[in-house]
Amino acid sequence: MADSVLPTPAAGGNGRRRRRSKEERGLPDDDSLLALATVWLECQNRLWPELVAAGVIPANTPENAKSLANAFKRRFLGLDPVRLALPSGLKVELAASYLRYSDANSNPRSNAQQLQLQLEKARQHNRFIPWELVAADAAVTGTHDERWGYQLIKQVIIDVSINASTLYIDEIGRASRDAVEALSLGRKLQDNEKLLIGVSDGFDLSNPFSRMMLHVYAMMQDWFIEQLRSKVNRGMNDAFDLGANIGRPPTGYKLVPMRDKDGNKVLGRDSAELKMLAIDEQTCRYVERAFVLYTVKKKSAIYIARYFNRLRVDGRTNWAPSQIVKLLRRLTYRGIKTYRMSKHVI
Repeated sequence: MADSVLPTPAAGGNGRRRRRSKEERGLPDDDSLLALATVWLECQNRLWPELVAAGVIPANTPENAKSLANAFKRRFLGLDPVRLALPSGLKVELAASYLRYSDANSNPRSNAQQLQLQLEKARQHNRFIPWELVAADAAVTGTHDERWGYQLIKQVIIDVSINASTLYIDEIGRASRDAVEALSLGRKLQDNEKLLIGVSDGFDLSNPFSRMMLHVYAMMQDWFIEQLRSKVNRGMNDAFDLGANIGRPPTGYKLVPMRDKDGNKVLGRDSAELKMLAIDEQTCRYVERAFVLYTVKKKSAIYIARYFNRLRVDGRTNWAPSQIVKLLRRLTYRGIKTYRMSKHVI
C-alpha cells in the first residue's frame, strides 16, 4: 500500500481548534478584543468629554474599535512597544488596568465588564487610563505569573517614561492566585511608589493596613484554589467512574455525548454534559497506518513523523518522533483507558 493513497486530512482533524503558539497564550480572541475596545471607547467618551475634545480619546466608532483591538494584539505579541502619544500640556494623572478572565467558576465577570468597572472607578479618582495602558489575559490561570498580559503591565506600571501612578484590578485574585506572587507584586509597587486598587474587593495599597490585608487576601486566594482543585478532582474522578473521557481525545478518536440506556444525555457535576470516546473516521486510518508502517514495514518513528506532517494528520505539521513513539505505546489503542492509577477496559 503506497503512502500517498491516503487523502490529506482537513486542517483541524476531528474538529479541534488550532493550537495557539506560546506567544499567543492568554491573548483574548478577536471578538473579546473588539468588545474590550468598544467598552473603552464608550466609557472614556462618556467619562472624559474634555479629553475627547482635546483629541486624546478617539470617537466611539466601529472603525476606531477595530483599530484599537489590532493595536492591543500587536502590543501583546511584542510587535509594538507600549508608547503613549499624549499632548505635552496634558495635565491628568495616568493609571493602568489589568484584566484576567479564566472561566465562570473563577470570576463570572468578563474582561470587558471588569474594564468598565475599572474605568469608572479611575474616573472617580480623577485618573485616566489610556488604551495603551490596558493589559489583559484570557483563558489562563492566575496560579502562576507566566502570563504575557500580566508581565507586560508589571513592566509598564514601573516605567518612569510612562509615569502611571496606579494599577487597577478587579480583585487580588485577578492579578495572582499565588500568595507569593501577590505579595511580590505588592512589594514591587510599594518600592516604586505606585498604588494598587482592587475595584471589587476594596483593596487599596495606600491604606496603612494594606500590607496586612494583602497577606489576608493572598491566603484567601490559596484557600480558594485548593477548594477549586478539590472540586475539579472530585468531578473528574466521578466522570471517569461513569466511563466518561478525561482530557483531550487521542488522535483517531473524537468526543461524543454520553447516553444512558434510555438514550438520555448523562450529566456530571454542575449539570455538565459528559463526553465519551468514539472512533473518528477521518483520523483513525492514520493511526492504523502508523502501526502498519512501524510493525510491518519496519519504518522508523522519524519516517512516520515526516509522513504525518506531510499529510497534516490531525491538522498538525509539528509531529515529532517522540510523539509517534508515545502514540504507538498508547494504551487507549489497545482498548485500555487510564486515569491516574485507575483503568477501564473498553
